Amino acid sequence: GTRHTKETDMWAFGALLANILLGKQLFPGKDRVSKMTQVFKIVGVPDKDNYERAKRFPFYSNNMYVIGEEGKKKKYSRGVEKATRHMLKAFVAGTNGGDHHHQPFDHECFSGLISLIDSLLHLDPKRRMTADGALRHQYMVNHIARVERQEFRKEYVRDWLDLKENVLTKGRRKTMSPPISMMEQLQGSESTPPTNMHGRNGGDSMTEKELKRKAFLIGASTPGGSGGADDGDDLYNLDDLLGDSGPDISSLSLKKKPRYSGM
Repeated sequence: GTRHTKETDMWAFGALLANILLGKQLFPGKDRVSKMTQVFKIVGVPDKDNYERAKRFPFYSNNMYVIGEEGKKKKYSRGVEKATRHMLKAFVAGTNGGDHHHQPFDHECFSGLISLIDSLLHLDPKRRMTADGALRHQYMVNHIARVERQEFRKEYVRDWLDLKENVLTKGRRKTMSPPISMMEQLQGSESTPPTNMHGRNGGDSMTEKELKRKAFLIGASTPGGSGGADDGDDLYNLDDLLGDSGPDISSLSLKKKPRYSGM
């Protein structure tokens, strides 16, 4: 329709999750007609059991069907979960570079996330999962519990600092931590949160000296960090995330007063 509602936002959330999981759009299209066709291919064409009012949507066409057995026309039926699993399998095969000796991919690792996406992408807004329902979904419950762990937060900060230094050195740094893909992060939320995000042991953790060096680089590269104008950005104050085990970076002038704090 033409009205933007909270149900519209939930649809967008489902499409965004699918995009992150698959590494591409779930509903691609070169124009609005082809994009709408792709939508109906996956969520099913409008009919008496599938939000028939959608036939009044702009760019809807009665010619949305596939040729089935014996050349008979068959309308697209709802198949969000099936389509997502199929596209995920193709995506993983592509990232493995056709290596048949690679460890077999287990779709069940993502069953919770796929279930959430399926619940969000209903053509009928009334059948679409609400924001409250999404937060109560088991996948989200596991994910929230995982990201709230102190180990995850510390590891996130270390990864972020790694990325920051890699950008500053233009990729010349050779000791950067192994990257973790978004898919691995999503997969991690399907089970009990690990001790840390990369499964590293304590011996691989970043030393205090390294963290101080990273903090210094951030301060030097930030306006106001080395005598420049204060940009009022408190983004680089990571003291609370680093906790007691991390270095005291407050002395490096990273903590700044927000520009709009008086508003």
